[in-house]
Amino acid sequence: MTARRCDAVEAVETRKDAQVAREITVALPAELDAADRRALVEGWVADQLVSEGMVADIAFHAPHREGDQRNHHAHILLTTRGLGPEGFGPKERGWNGKDQLATWRESWAEAQNRALERAHVSERVDHRGLAAQGLEDLPTRHLGPAATALERQEAREAAKMGREVEPITEAGRWNAFTRECNAALGWARERAQEARDLWDGLTRQVSGLADQLTALLGSGLEREIAVEARERWERSFEGRMARLREERKQERAREGEREGPRPRTPGTRGWSR
Repeated sequence: MTARRCDAVEAVETRKDAQVAREITVALPAELDAADRRALVEGWVADQLVSEGMVADIAFHAPHREGDQRNHHAHILLTTRGLGPEGFGPKERGWNGKDQLATWRESWAEAQNRALERAHVSERVDHRGLAAQGLEDLPTRHLGPAATALERQEAREAAKMGREVEPITEAGRWNAFTRECNAALGWARERAQEARDLWDGLTRQVSGLADQLTALLGSGLEREIAVEARERWERSFEGRMARLREERKQERAREGEREGPRPRTPGTRGWSR
């Protein structure tokens, strides 16, 4: 905040240790350009914070030259009292509450997603934690000294006989099952990211083609040429997407052949790898 604003805020307080401001730090989508990031933050601050009576001061920070180049962020300094026609009012205790913070987090995610959609970026933001999204890896169980000794003995015997190690304790079987599930989840995340990257590339191509077509739309002949070019591109796009779906289908089939039957859930009769 400017020195004049700070003086006005501090003048209202009567206690020396009073909280005169709070700070919010928000991460900004690296996929947006500087102008779009600024518009995103200023729009959200006006809609969610200033509209409630807060006075806000925004500082935009670019990534450090030697750090993560995606680390665009902004620091938002806010007053703890609302500003009205008569000046600063009483402190709003609810602004410090967990429910209010959760509301801000959700609205900030929604604002980012709208901005990403306008920029034709397929990536989306989810304000929830990994556990709430169902993306957190499943935890393994602690074996304990006795179970650890049994599993190590099984590993030694399997090595001597030249066979695969088979978990022999309940916790060991659960951990083997969990590792398989986490590996499958990791594979799914990678494929999802590949799909998002592909969609971003195709979207950029469509945007560029649309600009070219707009430039061509003049005389009747140019219009016919532009329409024919668009139809050809759409057929090509549909063909590529069909080939991609077929490749994914074949890849899943190959994965299933290599892995064989999936293991049953630990604890059921006849469970095995």
